[in-house]
Amino acid sequence: MSVLRPLKHGGSQALATQFRLALPQKKTMSQIVHRARNVILEEELNDEEEEPPALPKRVFKMRLSQFDCDYMDEYDFDKDDDSDSEAIPEGIEDESQNAYMTACRDLGIISNKNIMDSLLTSTMTLTNQRLTTKDIRAFSIALLKNSSIDVLTLDSNSLQPKGIETISQILPHKREITELSITNNSLGSLGAKELCEVLVGSSTIKKVDFSGNGFTEKDAEYFKEVLEENNVIKEMNLSHNEMREKGGSVLAEGIVKNDCLRVLDLSWNHLRLAGAAAIGESLQTNNTLEEIYLGWNGFNVRGCLALGKALETNSNLRVLDLTCNRICELSVSQLLKGLIANTTLEVLKLPLNGIYPSGALTLLKVLEKYKTITVSHVDLGTQSVTEEFIQLKTTLEATRKLKVLHGPVLRQELKFSAIQEELDELVEKSIDDLMKEHPMTVLFEFARQQNFRILDMFTTLDSDKSGTLTRQEFEEGFIKVNIPIPNAALHLLLNKMDLNNDGVVDYGELVFGHREYKRKVREAIAEEDFTSTEIGRISTKIKDLMKKKFLMRTF
Repeated sequence: MSVLRPLKHGGSQALATQFRLALPQKKTMSQIVHRARNVILEEELNDEEEEPPALPKRVFKMRLSQFDCDYMDEYDFDKDDDSDSEAIPEGIEDESQNAYMTACRDLGIISNKNIMDSLLTSTMTLTNQRLTTKDIRAFSIALLKNSSIDVLTLDSNSLQPKGIETISQILPHKREITELSITNNSLGSLGAKELCEVLVGSSTIKKVDFSGNGFTEKDAEYFKEVLEENNVIKEMNLSHNEMREKGGSVLAEGIVKNDCLRVLDLSWNHLRLAGAAAIGESLQTNNTLEEIYLGWNGFNVRGCLALGKALETNSNLRVLDLTCNRICELSVSQLLKGLIANTTLEVLKLPLNGIYPSGALTLLKVLEKYKTITVSHVDLGTQSVTEEFIQLKTTLEATRKLKVLHGPVLRQELKFSAIQEELDELVEKSIDDLMKEHPMTVLFEFARQQNFRILDMFTTLDSDKSGTLTRQEFEEGFIKVNIPIPNAALHLLLNKMDLNNDGVVDYGELVFGHREYKRKVREAIAEEDFTSTEIGRISTKIKDLMKKKFLMRTF
């Protein structure tokens, strides 16, 4: 199809003939151009099953640029004819609303009230609308005539490939848009490619949120290019995707070369091993990121080692979120080595990690010793702490204006009042009831509820690195994690775990026990009534015991 061109006198008839449009009496040039524009969009972005040949980008850009030409002023020779009002819905004066209603009429779809209302504001928010390709085409035409919208949100709309392609084609022509959110649409690789091609050349979009779109490690290359080439985006959210180990390494290469981004969210991406380490190492070079969110990944010791080294030299990072990253005491020690030399970090988040009460106390002792550390907010989530921790926390909050969030306080001494005695009796009954269950299952279910990995615990408890745990190491370790099992029950547990009766528990025996536990979990999940299964029953008993055993604090 030939490119739409300005026409000389008498052009209405010629343009209508070219695009096979009916020409009612007194039809103006502006209406003919508007209809012809819709024909071009429908032809190039047709959502029929049979895909039309791809249009060269330079040709499409040329056509889109002509949509913005004001044909009425220069070529509308019926300009003063008041029959124009016949094509405009009564009461609609806004040009973009009029364009939207006309597009809906031509495409044979019902107009969307949310879109109509948004066209009069600075924000267009279309969430859970299940937009079809024609819906997107119609509001895209309206956006081309709109100059007020600077925030575009299209979350949870099940966008199809044609839909995201349409959006990607109009974004370069909408310099007003500074924030773009397209989350939970399962865009996949095609969507990643289309959007990243736009962002690489964008000079206006400053904030993007593409979380929950099924992007994989293969798509990391597209975002790496954006990080390397774009010098405008300040905030980027890629959480709840599947970047994994390889994707983390690729993204790290982009972070190293980026000198503009201020906030980056990579949480829930299965970043682990080499990928986690690469992200940490990238912060040794990048000195513009102020906030990085890495929660619900697998940074563990290796990732924390890299982050610790980065903290030694990084002079810009203010917020570090490591929620649920399989972080143990050893991991915390690696972070603290870097924190001692850091002078900018203000917020450190470590909820849902197995750092144990001793790890939490060590963190506070380091903050007390090194006055140059600038951290003012520490979030430990539900991590249980000791009375010594509370005393030190109280001192630091008064002298350093430090805010610390934590879990229950472990009771070291009991006050034998009548009420306390009654409570203790209830606790003992709960323990006896719990130990009627299989001790091994109790151990693994407790670990699951406290969100720490048994194998990580094994490594931490194995102080002499022998690959085995003696009874003493095992019992001392359980005291550290405050597992609600008395000594007599611990002996029974050890007997169950020590399959070859050599007096120690080795790694293989632990793995065998964990495998049996996972089998029971699968069977329990398959049952209609989970609470009636062994796992469900033990889970309920542990929760009940933990409520009775600890004094809870209000924060």
